[in-house]
Amino acid sequence: QEMGGYDHWNKHFTFLCSLVWPLIESYWLVLASLLYIFQNDLVIVGEGRAVSAMQSFAKTLVHTGHVQYDEAASAEPLKAALQTYGELGIVRWARRFGNQGEHMVALELEPEFRGSGEDRFGPLIRLADAVSSYRRCWREQEGPEDYPEYVARMAFPHSKL
Repeated sequence: QEMGGYDHWNKHFTFLCSLVWPLIESYWLVLASLLYIFQNDLVIVGEGRAVSAMQSFAKTLVHTGHVQYDEAASAEPLKAALQTYGELGIVRWARRFGNQGEHMVALELEPEFRGSGEDRFGPLIRLADAVSSYRRCWREQEGPEDYPEYVARMAFPHSKL
């Protein structure tokens, strides 16, 4: 990149990267979604609704030009990324009681992955930054904290999804 961009890279390496970059975007999109969800204390009930909300968020970022790869907004890689983050101990599905006493399963940030005080979401932000560093043209792209608030609100319009 320092030598003039992607045109100077080995063509085989560039081809292989082009296969991986959409997947990296999907994993980053899930982290950006999780940041918005947890920073705004949204309650996401059920994996289907979570993936649907994340897909809406991802499509919004694709259409506004913040994400390069349309396929990164597909449900399957977003679902796989969410499941991977669950297996890695970043998020979990916790059983709760709703407002009317009904049972529900809601998405939560694992206690071991929460920061404290001012750095409440620090571990999640640092992970999002680390994944973002592998995105194509990452130096030219802002982080999830830099997106206009309205972009996320378009995808997550309600406090309970």
